[in-house]
Amino acid sequence: MKVAIKEIMERVGHANYETTMLYTHSQGISQNQTIKALDKFIDRNNFRFEALKSWSSKYSKILNDEIENNLDSKIIEFSLDVFRDKLGLKPTYTPRHITANIIPKLKKDLSKYYKSFDISYLREGKQKVVGYRLTW
Repeated sequence: MKVAIKEIMERVGHANYETTMLYTHSQGISQNQTIKALDKFIDRNNFRFEALKSWSSKYSKILNDEIENNLDSKIIEFSLDVFRDKLGLKPTYTPRHITANIIPKLKKDLSKYYKSFDISYLREGKQKVVGYRLTW
């Protein structure tokens, strides 16, 4: 984060530029040391941030795993039947039910971890939903 030095000086009450620069330089060194220590901890302990993710829907975890397995492709397309199967939904669960009950939770959950996450519909004609496209 970049903040003008004059703004920092005003906020901390310094009149002298050198004093402010001394503190900001020390803070940068301290931050770098902290980052290095955390990186070492992560490497030594084989820490996975996946464990810290939280889901409001069990379906979000399932799709997150699919995304992680296809991370570089940035897109996955599922037919309606495959989508239902992946999520463990009954064949009678219609696209209207999926749209109303599942898609909003998926978007909310997965958008926290993939900034450009979206789910769009694959359609046959203008109305009939035949699948889903995930992008991130």
